[in-house]
Amino acid sequence: MYSFVFLFHHLFYTKNQRSKLYAIILTLLSVILSCKIQNAPERDPAPNNSLVWHFLEVGQGNAACGSTDNSGSYTCVDLGPPKSRLVELMDSLGIKKIETLFLTHEDLDHSGGLTLLPRRLWPEKLLVGPGFFSRRSSSTSGAVQKIFQITDSLLVDSLWAGKKVNIKNQEYRCLWPLQKSSNSIMDLASNQRSLVLLVTKNQELLKNQNLKSKSFLFTADIDSLAESQLLDYWKQNSDLFNSQLDLSVLFLPHHGSRFSSSTPFLRALRSDWVVISSRYDIYGHPHAETLDRLKQFGFPESSWIFLEAQGSWTWREN
Repeated sequence: MYSFVFLFHHLFYTKNQRSKLYAIILTLLSVILSCKIQNAPERDPAPNNSLVWHFLEVGQGNAACGSTDNSGSYTCVDLGPPKSRLVELMDSLGIKKIETLFLTHEDLDHSGGLTLLPRRLWPEKLLVGPGFFSRRSSSTSGAVQKIFQITDSLLVDSLWAGKKVNIKNQEYRCLWPLQKSSNSIMDLASNQRSLVLLVTKNQELLKNQNLKSKSFLFTADIDSLAESQLLDYWKQNSDLFNSQLDLSVLFLPHHGSRFSSSTPFLRALRSDWVVISSRYDIYGHPHAETLDRLKQFGFPESSWIFLEAQGSWTWREN
């Protein structure tokens, strides 16, 4: 504003025509810049301790990253396929660091994105299910071998049902696969032994602060057989299961396959939102029968998020 007054004064009190012309130009620029500054939208500051989950659109595959603060440090569950816009999406969302990575199983549409990460985004810790490294010696896939080369440089641990990991007031509880199964874990197909994770606020924090938990269920690629055994496990754990498991977000099993999201499984859940990674992909996901079951058992279309059609989606705590 002061510069505008100065230039205005200079415009009318100088005798030099060239100086007047310069003054006119500078005055106009000053007015334009002043308007832009005054009309610029203000960014709402990110809450310091607000829970956020980004569900990333990575094509045929799953990827999600969550954080409890605005530090840029995230925990991720799967990273999608080896060809996607993963890093571009992460940069646009302010994901600067992966503190912990859960890879639910070794199929490339869930684990392949690890090969895309620059070293600055390599996770500090990797958590996988039993059998994750079973293909190491047999696979000839370059992407698979690259995954194993990267994991050699990471701190790796295994999970199975009953294990809990606490990360910044969030509890990651593994519900599947069972450590003791009628069949050996190694005899199960990779989809059937996918990690299933229930993410809630730390239970002690909930008790001490009388908070209502926001819960997220990541089901990877389990099928109806795994769902059935998973329900049996839930019912044996009274702290998990009453009549229904109440969720904020359900990541739909196996991209909406007709062989997942069985009737008993859906009856045992209630969720505000249902995230579906695919939208009629080459495998027929999500299947019409699965979508019909969702509507039948209390998951209306208005709660469905199709990442492939709608793009990445962010859930924020109110």
